[in-house]
Amino acid sequence: MSKHSQDYLHIPTIPSDFLVQVVSHLEQRNRLSESLCAEIDRITGADKISMAQYIDLYERVRNELQDESLGVFSSPVPLGGHGALCNMLQFSPNILTAIDHYNRFYSLFLPGDETLLSVEHESPYVIISLNRVSGISSPALYQQSMLLSLLKLLSWLTAQRVAAEKVSFEFDATPFSAEFEYLFGTAPTFSGDRASITLSQTVLEYPITPKISADQYASQSTFNLIYWSVGDDLLKQVYSMIASGLSLHEFDVVTVASLLNVSRHTLARRLKKLGSSYGEVLERVRRDKAMHLLLTTAMSVDDVASLLGYAEIGSFSRAFKQWTGSAPAHYREERR
Repeated sequence: MSKHSQDYLHIPTIPSDFLVQVVSHLEQRNRLSESLCAEIDRITGADKISMAQYIDLYERVRNELQDESLGVFSSPVPLGGHGALCNMLQFSPNILTAIDHYNRFYSLFLPGDETLLSVEHESPYVIISLNRVSGISSPALYQQSMLLSLLKLLSWLTAQRVAAEKVSFEFDATPFSAEFEYLFGTAPTFSGDRASITLSQTVLEYPITPKISADQYASQSTFNLIYWSVGDDLLKQVYSMIASGLSLHEFDVVTVASLLNVSRHTLARRLKKLGSSYGEVLERVRRDKAMHLLLTTAMSVDDVASLLGYAEIGSFSRAFKQWTGSAPAHYREERR
């Protein structure tokens, strides 16, 4: 992993060989316009593309096919389908019911009696697996988008980022592992025997208290692609600046606001409009980077706590246990 990635993953890029896997099912070029076919050829000919290019391509294909699943399922998911799903999920009595509704919704677009998900409870975890179903034309896109959309939906419903304990894919995308770690909150494994995400069972106890409405959330058309939406540029900037400044202990709100050429109060107001706050973004960075450092470096827990700006290791340990349900040392040992 490059030093830039170790410092932290700001806005990932995508290797083109992974993108080829994603668009390989669109070989029936008569379904797409000549201009979009040419754009696909141009993008897949590059070494890497940005997330912005990926999102733009996703939206153009979706709109031309009039299918929110990009032609992956045997039956198209009509435009507006995700909005209908979000409006249903927000009234779920609990997280487990929301997962069941998610499963039932997407199973509508599968042939016969096939279902999208299998849910297993293996204390202290719950394992959500994608079933192998017939008619799936792009396994890479199917696995990525379905698992990520579920995590994003759970994050929206609980008003906090739900990070997976473990993510496994059946396809081979090793060059994309760092970007997947950024998106899912944990390092993935590839070429496994099934595509699945493992969550702490404590997630099932989170109350459903979304901060934004279902219509607002559904309007983020890329909610099944990446954790950050297109409209979250300010959040990405603040996240990136905090992540970059942690090692130098230059991450206070006044410093970040000055880098953005706004006052502290203006920054707070703009973050509030996005349903967030400086404290929430700081906590997200600390959690993500703590998990990353514990699993990918030999730094001591004390050094990780210091790097993340904690004056006392006890404060870091309490925060980390609240994020993951485990003490830092136990979290490292368990996953290694």
